[in-house]
Amino acid sequence: ISGVVGKDVVELMNQAFQRNNLPSLKIDLLINNTTATLVSRYIKDPKCEMGAIIGTGTNLTYWEKLKN
Repeated sequence: ISGVVGKDVVELMNQAFQRNNLPSLKIDLLINNTTATLVSRYIKDPKCEMGAIIGTGTNLTYWEKLKN
């Protein structure tokens, strides 16, 4: 999609909802599929520390302490 490089895509989506008379829709957070995989598994099993997607590319995400 042209015109989104360097822009806040969450804000762009929320503006599009407003323009299209959908003010009840609002995005607060956008994460990629690898992070979503980690978070969704963590909800079921708090011992989960990594998420991976292998298919269209190879992605990996993991928990890191904020102080690091």
